[in-house]
Amino acid sequence: MSQGDPFILNVGETIDREELIAPSARVVVGVSGGLDSVVLLDVLAALAGADGRGYDLMVAHLDHALRDAAAADAAFVAELADSYHLPCTVQRRDVAAVAAETGQSIETAARMVRYEFLGGLARTFGAACVAVAHHADDNVETVLHRLLRGTHLRGLAGMPIRRPMGGGPIDLVRPLLPYRRDEIRAYAQRRHLRWREDETNRDTQYRRNFIRHELLPLLRSRFNPRVDEALMRLAGSAGDVEDHLARLGAETFSHARLPDAPPGGVAMDARSLGQHPQIVITYAMRVALETLGAPLAAVTGEHLRQMAALAIDSESPAVALPGGLAARRCGDRIVIAPADTADAEPVADAVADAVELACPGTTRLPDGSTVTAVIEPLDRREFAAHCRQPVAGAEYLDADAVTGPLLCRPRCDGDVFHPLGAPGRQSVGDFLTNAKVPRENRRRVRCICDAAGVVYVAPLRIDDRVKITDASQRAIRLTCRKGDDGP
Repeated sequence: MSQGDPFILNVGETIDREELIAPSARVVVGVSGGLDSVVLLDVLAALAGADGRGYDLMVAHLDHALRDAAAADAAFVAELADSYHLPCTVQRRDVAAVAAETGQSIETAARMVRYEFLGGLARTFGAACVAVAHHADDNVETVLHRLLRGTHLRGLAGMPIRRPMGGGPIDLVRPLLPYRRDEIRAYAQRRHLRWREDETNRDTQYRRNFIRHELLPLLRSRFNPRVDEALMRLAGSAGDVEDHLARLGAETFSHARLPDAPPGGVAMDARSLGQHPQIVITYAMRVALETLGAPLAAVTGEHLRQMAALAIDSESPAVALPGGLAARRCGDRIVIAPADTADAEPVADAVADAVELACPGTTRLPDGSTVTAVIEPLDRREFAAHCRQPVAGAEYLDADAVTGPLLCRPRCDGDVFHPLGAPGRQSVGDFLTNAKVPRENRRRVRCICDAAGVVYVAPLRIDDRVKITDASQRAIRLTCRKGDDGP
């Protein structure tokens, strides 16, 4: 193989500049048997033999069970891999059945199944990346498709040259992305390469084929003969802005993130987020969802807009999210956590913000109810009498187990605590369900919290970590007084 071919040298420079493939890395190469993937394999095989590269390649081919010629394509790829003395894995998946089962289009189901196959093989092979043969013309078609369908800035940026697969350590890389189809075909002809032609690539009932064979030629002839270059410039500019906003979003999320998040969730300071433009808040919310491993492909622009509204307007409603998550404004906090399906009614909005309690002293809440806190040496006899005849809304806390100031706020879906007397931690929603609190009253429950989390689900139960013990010396006596409509 000619490592001196200018196309090989250019692709090698792209790989180095974009840090797509590290020296000696294991790489799964997706090969359909078509022109583009055959060229990708030939180029990577040539580079693998170059000094300082030493790539360890594996060829992967997925038979989608959609065409009569699929078996012949698979045999061709296996023979091609053997000609390079490379291992090859071929699998067959019934994509039509997957599309019918999931309600997706054939194109969408094929893409999903293909990447599942490539990612799974990469994990088995111990590969650092999966290389696929998308090129600049594919990117033009992608940008135009997204523009016509409706998209946001991220979509206008087109396909990234490198992205993580499924949030894991394996990257999907596109070494041919900067290059045009004509360049790739010219290289194949110089190298006398053979490839398979897929007859369905001419079928314009598929949207991408319609864009390639009908829409783009029409735009070139009637509007702009250089429309491809115009779309690539648009993608480049959108990508630059996207990268900048993504960095701002990551910084904003980092500054707003709070340590007292519920299990499986994140908590953010709504006031910190609210200082930024809405578009930056939107990107911060996306970072939060990425942190939780949310299915981002199912997250829409409307989801993100509603989440950003939580930081701007404290009265914004909760947002149901893909992946069983929910985002909710709780006082000055925004919590994104697994939704509490057993307790889906809205949280009370009688108290819009968390209120710091006077300790000692009496604090009047905006709805007229009061919380009185008394700090005193622990009187064991008085505490024993309280245990024998509890008074509704009155509780004793170990003053030395409480950290930081006490805040009173409405409860959130993500709130968890260890109810006194219970075997372990549970969500406040589950606790209220188990306590058989009427649903119409649950939204009136308040959480009294310290820096470590909930200490009292008022007026029902304290957290186990602040209970009075044999070692307790000082007590905080809390008394909650409110109207007759409480739980």
